[in-house]
Amino acid sequence: MDKNEYGVHRTHCCVRHGCKYNNEDCPVVSGEIKQDYLCQDCRIDGINSMDDLLDSLIDYKQRIIKALEDEKLYYDELQRSVWTEAYGEWERHVKISEVKIELLEGLLKGD
Repeated sequence: MDKNEYGVHRTHCCVRHGCKYNNEDCPVVSGEIKQDYLCQDCRIDGINSMDDLLDSLIDYKQRIIKALEDEKLYYDELQRSVWTEAYGEWERHVKISEVKIELLEGLLKGD
C-alpha cells in the first residue's frame, strides 16, 4: 500500500473492527501504524477510549485463547475416546482369540 494512503486509514480504520475501506493490507489492522481515533463501531460497542479499546482487545484475545484451549481439550478428549474405544476393541479381540485358543487346545487334547 502506498504510504500516502496511510492518513485515511489512520483516521478511519480500527485494529478491532477492521479496515473501513476493505483493504486486506490495511496498515492499522496489520499493526503497522496506530489509529488516531476510535471508529464508529467502537462507540456502538461501548468502547469510549483508547484504553477501553486496549482492554477489549485483551479480553478478545483471552476469549480466543480460551476457545482454542477448549477446542484442544475437546479434541484431546475425542482422541482419548477413540483410542479407548480402539483399545477396548483390541481387548475384545484378544479375549475372543484366547477363547478360540482354549477351544482348539481342548480339541487337540481330546477334551
